[in-house]
Amino acid sequence: LHDFDVVNVDVIMPNLPRSMDGIRIAQLSDVHAGSYIDDRPIQEVRRILGQVKPDVVVITGDFVNSRPEELRVIDRELSKLKAPEGVLATLGNHDHYHTDRDHKVLLDGIRSLGIDLMINENRRIGNGDASIVIAGTDNTGFRQEFADLDLALNGVEPGEPTVLLAHDPTFWDKEVVAKKPIDLMLSGHTHGGQFGINVLGFEWTPAQYVYDQYAGLYRKDDQLLYVNRGIGTVGPPIRIGVPPEITIFTLRASSILDNKA
Repeated sequence: LHDFDVVNVDVIMPNLPRSMDGIRIAQLSDVHAGSYIDDRPIQEVRRILGQVKPDVVVITGDFVNSRPEELRVIDRELSKLKAPEGVLATLGNHDHYHTDRDHKVLLDGIRSLGIDLMINENRRIGNGDASIVIAGTDNTGFRQEFADLDLALNGVEPGEPTVLLAHDPTFWDKEVVAKKPIDLMLSGHTHGGQFGINVLGFEWTPAQYVYDQYAGLYRKDDQLLYVNRGIGTVGPPIRIGVPPEITIFTLRASSILDNKA
């Protein structure tokens, strides 16, 4: 269940400053702390990230299943997640399945761990002209409407290389593609179906009947979406044929393949 699949993805961002070529973003998603009996899985996540040494870590929502106190099982290990450009995060649908009071407890709990939780906000990583924007929306999708993309992109200049963290991948078609200058959107939510079949290039999961984009990398014109399969579980604490995933993105200002073309 916690044999993590480390997926490496190169992403070409035409406006990326040359000095930032090779910057690495590690994505975690769908933590679902309520599905753990102890913090050993997050210890393994930290061990892997310690070897990879990404420049920034992002978490795309669903910290808990339904109760803020679930976070206590793994909070010590989450607080040890570190990266030079910080640990940034957004919320998922499960992070809203409680009262307003408990929601505030959850937000305070996440932030107390040193995680920079963005709720319709953005940050710049890098220095001066050599920087990229990482924006984060609250969840919209699965009968929720908490995202404000205009607010999340407030102050972003035209042409700035921009990565959006948005938990539900359906947000991409609805609000991003051909509408907003987002180079790369990072999502989760689907768990890649949590169980499926992947044999000799044949892949099947029930998620493909529910979501147009359910796992991996998608492109429409010059815009990209990546859907992470998550590290936790919801419902039955099992994964079959769909391992938990840590994604490492390497951003490129140019492509060796393009240069050869």
